[in-house]
Amino acid sequence: MATFPATQLPSKSSPLKGSVAGVEQYGSDRRTAKELRPLFSLEMWGLWVGAAPPEEFLRVLLKTDKDPPKTMLARVSFETMPQRPSTEKPMYESFRKILELFKLLPKSFELKDTSATGEESTGLKPDGSVVRLTVFSSWRFEAVEIIVEFKRAEFLDAFRKDWENTKDYLASLSTSSDDTLGQLASYAAAQLARQHRAFIFIVLICGDHARIIRFDRAGAIVTRHFDYRKQPALLAEFFWRYGQQSPVDRGFDPTVQEATNDEKAKLKQAVEAYAVDRYSRRVPGTHDVYDSTFPCYKISVTTFGSDDTRDYIVRKPFSIPLSPIGRCTRGYIALDLASKELVFLKDYWRFLDDARPPEAEIYKDLLDSHVPCLPDVLAAGDVPNDHGSFQTTLTHEWAAKDGMCLCKQIKVYRHHRVVQRIAFPLTTVSNSRQLASAIRNVMESIIVSYEAGWHHRDLTPGNIMLDKKAKGVLNDWDHGIKVDPDRKISDFRSGTWQFVSISLAQNPEKGYELADDLESCYWVFLYTAIHFFDSDADPLALKVFDDCEKPAKALPAGGAKKLMFLTSKSITFTTTHLDVLLDHLRTHLIAIRSAQFLQSAGLMPPYDPRNLLKLFDDALTKSGWPRADATTDRFPRTSTAAQNEDVRRDDQAQTRARTCGGAVDPPAALAGSKRRQRPEVTQADEHDVPQATRKKTKAKSSRQRGPGAPDEQPGPQDDIDMPRRNPRRTTRTNA
Repeated sequence: MATFPATQLPSKSSPLKGSVAGVEQYGSDRRTAKELRPLFSLEMWGLWVGAAPPEEFLRVLLKTDKDPPKTMLARVSFETMPQRPSTEKPMYESFRKILELFKLLPKSFELKDTSATGEESTGLKPDGSVVRLTVFSSWRFEAVEIIVEFKRAEFLDAFRKDWENTKDYLASLSTSSDDTLGQLASYAAAQLARQHRAFIFIVLICGDHARIIRFDRAGAIVTRHFDYRKQPALLAEFFWRYGQQSPVDRGFDPTVQEATNDEKAKLKQAVEAYAVDRYSRRVPGTHDVYDSTFPCYKISVTTFGSDDTRDYIVRKPFSIPLSPIGRCTRGYIALDLASKELVFLKDYWRFLDDARPPEAEIYKDLLDSHVPCLPDVLAAGDVPNDHGSFQTTLTHEWAAKDGMCLCKQIKVYRHHRVVQRIAFPLTTVSNSRQLASAIRNVMESIIVSYEAGWHHRDLTPGNIMLDKKAKGVLNDWDHGIKVDPDRKISDFRSGTWQFVSISLAQNPEKGYELADDLESCYWVFLYTAIHFFDSDADPLALKVFDDCEKPAKALPAGGAKKLMFLTSKSITFTTTHLDVLLDHLRTHLIAIRSAQFLQSAGLMPPYDPRNLLKLFDDALTKSGWPRADATTDRFPRTSTAAQNEDVRRDDQAQTRARTCGGAVDPPAALAGSKRRQRPEVTQADEHDVPQATRKKTKAKSSRQRGPGAPDEQPGPQDDIDMPRRNPRRTTRTNA
């Protein structure tokens, strides 16, 4: 029996680090590219490795069998570059002409001015981009080979010039430098997210000086600054060497190939057949999988300990990594060419550590321990390169070299893929009973996993999923750790801030406990209910999840608003059973916090977490749950600027109405929600559609009160959504 005993020490766990992905994906506000720069800079702090001698950087990281053409490189001159320009614009054209004049790039490459128009999907505008002309039709990151960022003056450099002082971090501390750091990291994140690459290069030009930067999923290697007017051969040699590299040596993944026309057609046919199958539960946004604006690829996956390699056709991912470093997960609906089935393919970088087995091995251990509600894994393995080894980051190797500035711990990541049967987002529930039942399933899985010696550590609406019968599935165990109070930890870990427990938010360095995973389930339950079920909540209610008292620090802390929410019921849901269950869970979590304190003092026996399951069981056996009370997303994410504009308009409307003596409709975000079939959108789009939210008012939403007619409601006899009574039952829910 799983308990919270006073004698059980919490498992040592790396503290949660603030990251763009961990903060932005489920945040209530959507930030612009410029607003995100401080977050990108913060995430990369301490992970800039250098300053590397540029000669060594070129020789080691851009190896070539050919000797550099010294005579040709010696003729290169950057003297036509403008000196002390008032803007950066003249620098772009001069630089492009020099690259063309001295033929420093292959004929299929060209430097384009990309500063004027933001890239369609991101809004980002790097100053210059070396693109492949064979795939370039409009400005998109998919065609980019090298980003070239220009700054008109040397003081705008992002890094220190006194690199001999190795006791400090390489990144500069000025405001302008911080902005440049955020720019560079955001460009790297976007390019790596939209290409199948292990690493990329960025050139930074600041006045008369240049640096070359290599990004992988662990960090960035930065050269010393050098005067390209006085040492033109260094910069010229970089472009020449880059043009000599094979695609693999430029970072491209050899297990990914462009799909043939026949393979593209097969994916389209499979997606269309799936989309019209009225007997199947469907992943929202399936029609977007075959978005013709995205390249179509064939991805090969080789399973661990096997020679079995299978090919999958993918196009548009429905989840795109937001961060430049870390796991950086991409999710695809993919066509298995062998079975002709649509499956889910997850592509990410796993933390390489002897104490952290690959995700597929964690699933095997959990299945052997009869843990319920797990995804059905079809294939999994590390991704090979064409040199007989696996795709692995190497930034850590340079951090260990002599003469490098202070760094944080540079982790090692290895490229990894997992193929599973398709599961469905939590947001596809049709009623509140299905939502409650799925959360109950996953809480049981967490408890049995703990008994088997595992913590999950990253509960979100994206990894609590549904099988085709709407049973809960606990996915994404790549953050999982063994229950071990003595395990070695790293400086930080990635994760999702909005659903972290209060105790971890208040004390990021505390040990990890079963209670933390269970509390995260509650916050996922509440978050999903606020978004998709009618209540008197307004947009400000979602700030409970975003609350961060120290956003400027690498280790975020908070939890005050969550604690305040627990101690005072502030939201009432229209569906009575949902409202009562969430309130019982709220008061139960308060009791657990008190019990843990008393247990640590030896004043009461251990608490049994299965009491939480009993709350669900008692609620789910009641009759009177509505059949279809789910709504469209009541609070889609929107930008801060859009919110402010909506507030301004609402204020004006209220003022006009008071002046004219007319009635005022409540702001749109507080108006009643429609109980209709939700439009199919991608999993990412469900929180990204730019619709306006409205300011807080006292007006409650118009809503249907109480349960519907008894003859329309499921009762205890409806087994499809009933919780399983045997907690050790081993039947897999999504097989």
